[in-house]
Amino acid sequence: MAADDMVRLRRALGFAQPGGDSPGFAAADIAAFGELARLVDAGVIDPDLALTMARPMGHLLSMFGAGQVSALSALVRLNQVAQFEQPRATMIRSHAAGDPPGDRLTGRSRS
Repeated sequence: MAADDMVRLRRALGFAQPGGDSPGFAAADIAAFGELARLVDAGVIDPDLALTMARPMGHLLSMFGAGQVSALSALVRLNQVAQFEQPRATMIRSHAAGDPPGDRLTGRSRS
């Protein structure tokens, strides 16, 4: 498979163009392109068809990644709110029970 075809497929999948001195392809990339080249040589798939199939796959993977980031961000926000609300809720319960503010701060009870 020609290097230009590999770059086109990689870009269609949504990967950035390698720049400057960075290596263009990892070992796994080369193995995948080798498998694709065998399928092209065997007449199973056309290179243009592979490119056509790669574009929507890259788009779907991009959407999947955005969904994961959104879900993880929501979990982080919920965790931060829970960490803030826990001490606040404890102070509110303590105040409602009639404990003086100093006892809440020092941990001493009035028994």
